[in-house]
Amino acid sequence: MAIQGWTTSFNQNVSGEKMAVVGLTTLAKELSTSCPVEITITNVASTPDICCDYNPVDCSIRYDNSIYRNYYQQCNGKTGCTIQVSWVAQTCNQTVYLVRTNYMKMDYYCISDQGLDPCSSLYTKRQQSFSLNSGYPSNSLTGSSSCTCSVEASCDSTVRLTAIDLRLGSSTSCDQSITITDGSTVIVFDCNDNNDYLPVTLYVSY
Repeated sequence: MAIQGWTTSFNQNVSGEKMAVVGLTTLAKELSTSCPVEITITNVASTPDICCDYNPVDCSIRYDNSIYRNYYQQCNGKTGCTIQVSWVAQTCNQTVYLVRTNYMKMDYYCISDQGLDPCSSLYTKRQQSFSLNSGYPSNSLTGSSSCTCSVEASCDSTVRLTAIDLRLGSSTSCDQSITITDGSTVIVFDCNDNNDYLPVTLYVSY
């Protein structure tokens, strides 16, 4: 979804689904589009829709500066969110693109709110599934209980585990972990592997 202006709203139309943000990009349109660098009250009526539409040829910059966390925090696990749009000086050819980015694009999954807690009974035949702790994102992981879940796949397939928002432990202790067992391979992830809201692949089976 592409966004432009002062603020923007994202809302899920499917009941019981939440957002899981996996990427945030800020982009600049080509000068040939005649799009304004900024949409204001005075030019919004005359600004063509193309200026807010994502185009793969636009100058694209991954948005991961000091305030990127605000976007993930406001949207992850929510059914909708309202955000202040940001911009950066573009690093592409300034003879081709606007001098700075003029719109943003957020990529996110729509995840079901049913059967996602790995500490409860979870059974699915989906090719892609999501797990989150009860009460996410308002409630963080607490306690020292142990939960186990298994993934079964055909011999010629690959299983990929991606952390979208991994926050193990607390500000005072690193007492939580995730253990992945794949045959004779055992890998343990703890608070040192927290991803700071930027999605990262934890494990891929071969």
